[in-house]
Amino acid sequence: MNDTDDLAPTGRRGATRLKILEAAYDLFSAHGVTLVGVDTISARSGVAKMTLYHHFRAKENLVLAYLDLRAKRWTVGWLKAGVKARGKTPRERLLAIFDLFHDWFEADGFEGCPFLRIICESDVGSPVHKATAQKLGQIQNYVGQLARSALVSDPQGLASAWMMLMEGAIMSARSGQTDAALKAKKAAAVLLDAWGNKGAKKAAKAVRKPAAKRKPTR
Repeated sequence: MNDTDDLAPTGRRGATRLKILEAAYDLFSAHGVTLVGVDTISARSGVAKMTLYHHFRAKENLVLAYLDLRAKRWTVGWLKAGVKARGKTPRERLLAIFDLFHDWFEADGFEGCPFLRIICESDVGSPVHKATAQKLGQIQNYVGQLARSALVSDPQGLASAWMMLMEGAIMSARSGQTDAALKAKKAAAVLLDAWGNKGAKKAAKAVRKPAAKRKPTR
């Protein structure tokens, strides 16, 4: 078992590990990975640095565990749950992403997206960069599932464009545009309509298809 396997360990050792991880979670989420050192995490958690290294062999292992916990709490616990609660149809759920983002952007302490920050800070090809890209990929796959359920043409292509709107809205909000999610939602609605519905296209194609010529009878 590696450092990222068990996010909810039990027992005294597990409690200490979780204490370290929770401290790192708060610090990494607020300040990013690069600016937060092991000494700061040790001080915040109240756990000696030697003990911290006993649970996490290096800072990189702690970052990987943080990414797993962030995905569990944010992607699954907040994003997917919130979308499901706010939208009944796949189309409503796709657009509900931006309603959730709007609430997030207006909340006190909005810190931006750690995944986007880390993907920019980390070295391409490093374990942290690869793990972060995987977490972002999981979000895009989820959007693709919604798009597939909405019967759009090329759902993965739409998911890729949707992620650009999501990421752009986050960065715009981080720069002070708190209405970025609402603007992104308008653009997303236009994109969704323009992208095309696979079922509708199939029906339209059938209507446009010329009737087969009948052979003349003698």
